[in-house]
Amino acid sequence: MYNLSDKKVMVTGGSGFLGSHIVDGLKKRGVLENQILIPRHAEYNLTNKSSVDRLFDQTRPQVVF
Repeated sequence: MYNLSDKKVMVTGGSGFLGSHIVDGLKKRGVLENQILIPRHAEYNLTNKSSVDRLFDQTRPQVVF
């Protein structure tokens, strides 16, 4: 199992049913809440390339789920 406790982790859909379970699992594995990024559709449209580029430029995640 990989150690993610020192990584900035993005969980797309992190507020949904499946994503929330991923977020819970990350927290149980030592990832700090302020290191978990959950992009919101109101801020980033993940179906739009320029919006995705902006998301990655602004947040610089190391791991993406």
